[in-house]
Amino acid sequence: PDGGWSWMPEQGESSVYVTRSILETLHIPINNSTNQQLNSSTVCNALRYIDGQMEMLHRDTLAPQLNNSTTQQLNIIEYLYLRSIYPFNDTLSHPAFHDWYAQLKNELPLYNLQSTLYNLHSSARLAQIFYHNGDTAIAQELVRRLKQRSLLSEEMGMYWRDNLGGCYYYQRPIETQALLIETFALITPQDTESVALMQQWFLKQKQTTHWGSDMATLAAIKALFIPSALN
Repeated sequence: PDGGWSWMPEQGESSVYVTRSILETLHIPINNSTNQQLNSSTVCNALRYIDGQMEMLHRDTLAPQLNNSTTQQLNIIEYLYLRSIYPFNDTLSHPAFHDWYAQLKNELPLYNLQSTLYNLHSSARLAQIFYHNGDTAIAQELVRRLKQRSLLSEEMGMYWRDNLGGCYYYQRPIETQALLIETFALITPQDTESVALMQQWFLKQKQTTHWGSDMATLAAIKALFIPSALN
């Protein structure tokens, strides 16, 4: 009834994390545009649920700053990313989105490369957030920094040493590499060489081991096809 999805079908309360993950999986960028997506009642209701939950967080936090805690920082970035790739439902009218985006833009120069916000996953998210909201120069600078951190190998292609597995959602190497490919293809479409080299890493992983899970396989397949759809 509230528009969100729970961990188990028709069991328990809706989960922001689960709802957000489903919406992100459904989203497929096409032709370098954020406007061609599933604008269905189901998606709109799910977005309203997440907006409501984040508005409560924004309202209930005495000092709704990005630096309150690592967990809150990352959740805010994930919310800004989701509402940037689904910009309908009048996103900019939401105080939480408006305030957190302004804070993110003002505080970004203060973050150093050791900050949790600079894990590969969040760095790619940040670049797309700024790109989708018209701050293209910031987005391109973040992509430039990401490229500086990468490694090149004739055998493995383009990859990142710190793209390691772990217990958090931003520590999934296949999904992170997929997000990086989408980010490069979206923000620097002329850099087709980097995208091809990143895709080479994917294929090498499949050749030597496997992609690890259903979600990782889906992310990999999307990453192999999305760049051509964006250009």
